[in-house]
Amino acid sequence: MREYIFTDLACELPLGQEDGGDLAWEEERSSETIRVLRSKIETEEEERHYRRKRGTYVTVLCSPIWQMKEAAFAELGGRLAGELRDMIRALTGIDQMNESVSVLVAGLGNAGITADALGPATVEKITVTRHLFDLYGMRSKRGRCAVSAMIPGVLGNTGIETAELIRGAVETVNPDVLIAVDSLVAKGWERIASTVQLCDTGLSPGSGIGNLRRELRRETVGVPVIALGVPTVVSSSTLIAQALTAGGISEIPPEMKVLLQNGTNFFVTPKETDLIVRSVSHLLASAIDQACTAEE
Repeated sequence: MREYIFTDLACELPLGQEDGGDLAWEEERSSETIRVLRSKIETEEEERHYRRKRGTYVTVLCSPIWQMKEAAFAELGGRLAGELRDMIRALTGIDQMNESVSVLVAGLGNAGITADALGPATVEKITVTRHLFDLYGMRSKRGRCAVSAMIPGVLGNTGIETAELIRGAVETVNPDVLIAVDSLVAKGWERIASTVQLCDTGLSPGSGIGNLRRELRRETVGVPVIALGVPTVVSSSTLIAQALTAGGISEIPPEMKVLLQNGTNFFVTPKETDLIVRSVSHLLASAIDQACTAEE
């Protein structure tokens, strides 16, 4: 049933028992409610096996973000900022985050569809500073990076591939690193808004729902790419496939295959999606702002 299961999360690999060995993870417990998992895909064989690009994957597991109390929310934001800062340093060789460092943040997704609006909603909340340094000659008092941002929209609205728009911005801004923020697809409903994934491999917009677009990675946009996302939806075909598996059904009758195939075009999201996107976008924006500020 592997062809009916969709996920953007490396921590949910493999997709089926036929895949063999699991991806190895190192676990670190940050607090009672936050766990951090780290893994690397390092060989061509692992790329084929897990259908993921070579690179580092960091997964932060937590309680439902939109239900967090203020202290836990702030703790999670600080932890994400630290992970993001470390990944920027590893990719660029930059030691200190200050105004000489340029970061471009791209909010991917369709702002008109709530479950897909996490990227644009996050970008609307981050603190952009590049224009202050370049146009007004202002100096950063807190060692803040030169942050610029864009919301490239979706191909159906613009007629332009997201990768093409971002590459044009990269050529103009010349950032040290691109942070691409996007809504993700999970295999398990319990992952929705309770898992944050960071990776240094870039991403393929729409890959989680089988709608592959041109990849965003160093080779296509010209700078290192960090993908930052949180799952907001689960495929209905995935839910059906998992229910059949749990019921001991391995041989799928033709009529069930039709049901599964039709389900690949439908995605399920919680009834609190508006609240989820609002809360998660605040979290990610705060983490990006902190990561782009020098540590005191």
